[in-house]
Amino acid sequence: MGNNSTAFSLPQPHLQRTKLCDMDDKELEPLYVTRREQLKQVVGSIIKPKFVQGKTLNGKEFVSFLQQILEALNKGEIPSTGSLVEIFNKAILERCLKVYKEKLEGLRLPVPVEKLQQIHEVANGEAKLLFDKQHFGKHHAVQSILKLEDEITKGVPCRCTKTSF
Repeated sequence: MGNNSTAFSLPQPHLQRTKLCDMDDKELEPLYVTRREQLKQVVGSIIKPKFVQGKTLNGKEFVSFLQQILEALNKGEIPSTGSLVEIFNKAILERCLKVYKEKLEGLRLPVPVEKLQQIHEVANGEAKLLFDKQHFGKHHAVQSILKLEDEITKGVPCRCTKTSF
């Protein structure tokens, strides 16, 4: 059972850790360099080759590929799971706002404030119910429902002002 162990311990490469990135191998602890090379050999013997777009990538090429992916992720060029959920919920939020606005735009102004409040509550309820049925992700849903409420709240004073005149 212990024959296939691949555990490795690497000694400290150098006492000045803050300068490690700027040091050549000859400046590092020789035992560290030896064991690091052994570790590379073990990892190389265990892992399977990586294929990207039909091309086999070696270690350095694969690391370069991963760096490109990380840079693209950090720049937002590749959507993350969280951003996909946000996009999905944003589309739902827009549909819910449309439902709300269509209800209120159907009003022939002026109307009594009580009537406007009643229609607002019905439209608001319908928009929230629609959102509850369609949203994705608990955390993102909370943020989106707050945006929905904020957008709806922005529209109510405008209607009240139009009704007052």
